[in-house]
Amino acid sequence: MSQSDMTRDFLQNRQALLGFIFALTRDPLAAEEIFQEVALAILREAATGTSVDPFLPWAREVARRRVAEHYRKATARERVAPLRDSMVNLISQSYRENEENPGRDSLRLDSLRRCVDQLAGRAREVIDLRYRLHLGIEKIAAELAWRADSVNVLLTRTRRILADCVRSKLSSTETR
Repeated sequence: MSQSDMTRDFLQNRQALLGFIFALTRDPLAAEEIFQEVALAILREAATGTSVDPFLPWAREVARRRVAEHYRKATARERVAPLRDSMVNLISQSYRENEENPGRDSLRLDSLRRCVDQLAGRAREVIDLRYRLHLGIEKIAAELAWRADSVNVLLTRTRRILADCVRSKLSSTETR
């Protein structure tokens, strides 16, 4: 596998790897930091001419090892509870079984972005507060001077609208 092939595979599988790392860490900041380390490790391997096929399972194993290393370091500094090995294995198996075409993941993400762009008013504001700023329900409620259950209702409705919109965009793309 050439360096450009491995780089291409890495870029095509970016979202899948980041999602896998997030599933193992449950922390967006740690996931992004570990993802950067994984990217560097993969690029170093690419520079040596290492042959990797299939790419994604290999890259997930690199990521799994970096997550384990992250938890070993974090446990030494503070009280951080990593996932049990059985849970890591379950998540890994789930990713293997549900691997999708990386192009489809990219298409799904594009569709979601377009659907979010179509949102208006409070629905858009609540989605931004929750997912762009990573605020919790209570903080969103305080920000909007709403009750937390009202925020939950709006988020649930908006997620349903976004899911329907994404499904619609994906099905219209498949029929072309």
